[in-house]
Amino acid sequence: MKRPRVVPALGGAASLAGLLVTVMLVPTVATAAAEGDTAEETMLLAAPAAVSFKTGDWQIQQVAWGRLPLNGGPPMPIETVGPQDRQGIPMRRFGTGKELVYNPTVLAQQGMKRLDAWRQTGDAVHLRLARKIIAKLDEIASEVRQRRWQPHRYDLIEQESGWVNANSHGLVQSLLSRFHALTGSAGRLKDARRMMAAYDQRPGDPRWFALVTRTGYLWLEHWPHGRSVHTLNAHINALF
Repeated sequence: MKRPRVVPALGGAASLAGLLVTVMLVPTVATAAAEGDTAEETMLLAAPAAVSFKTGDWQIQQVAWGRLPLNGGPPMPIETVGPQDRQGIPMRRFGTGKELVYNPTVLAQQGMKRLDAWRQTGDAVHLRLARKIIAKLDEIASEVRQRRWQPHRYDLIEQESGWVNANSHGLVQSLLSRFHALTGSAGRLKDARRMMAAYDQRPGDPRWFALVTRTGYLWLEHWPHGRSVHTLNAHINALF
């Protein structure tokens, strides 16, 4: 099988990174909940009436494949290492009972490594495993009116419907956009774009991750319930 070639997702200011900046800087119109929406869906659709943080202009950089996080180095082995389900999809132990759960962060990271291994070796096994990982992310995702977000389905902060954070959300978007770059899948690029709505600030939703600092800057947090010690890698991965 021929090795995949990288196909640019979008050019210039219309890149996914540019779209992220646009979503963060441009207010969205609040959407009224339609009849039949659940309280959770209504909360998701609520958008800020005006931008509540500082804005500015930045030059969006196009980053070569080899410089993207998690790319490069020796390709992954064919066999999945560590906890996994029967399909070879990676899992993670959680809580005092060490229950095996699907963690969106782990899935996204492993999926990107599989894509890089496929690009390096041309071995279709890596692509098949990447597809399985994305299918699992589809299964655990939540969708409302063509918008998508990627919750952690296991309980961390007593949120029965799951919780979200900027780290896993940004990593899943990276996986979907890289899958598009290598395969040309327009559907996966559409999925990544649909996740942009999650970067709206939702002050009334304790599950969410978009915060504004006291000095007026936007902060994309790992911990949705607002820890006093913040996590920089979540903010960086969300920007990527």
